[in-house]
Amino acid sequence: MTMETNWVAVVVAMVGAMATGFIWYSPALFVKPWMRELGKTPEQMGNPAKAMITAVIMHLVTATCMAFLFAQLQVEGIPDAIATATLLWAGFSGATQFSTDRFQGATVKLSLIVGGHALVTFWVMGVILVAMT
Repeated sequence: MTMETNWVAVVVAMVGAMATGFIWYSPALFVKPWMRELGKTPEQMGNPAKAMITAVIMHLVTATCMAFLFAQLQVEGIPDAIATATLLWAGFSGATQFSTDRFQGATVKLSLIVGGHALVTFWVMGVILVAMT
């Protein structure tokens, strides 16, 4: 196995993931129901700087792993990218998150908001990685 990674595509996929989060958790979409389900106020959430730095690093990890897997699986074209990203999300991120949420007492609505964000993020990263290959 070789790892020929387009690092520019990985960074752009990370930026796409961050943009997805900004939109998903904006006042226009899910920030209010998300915070309500968390039982938090904006004041309780505090400064998001540490979370943003962590998100950048984790999205780089995810995009790098996804790029490697896409190369190994020879994922080509947007439909294949979306299908493969969906399988990766369902088998790893989604399955783990929904299971953990049940143990932590999260509501189904919170799980759907967070899980939906992760799925859309996987789609965005996958499409970017394939489009830039």
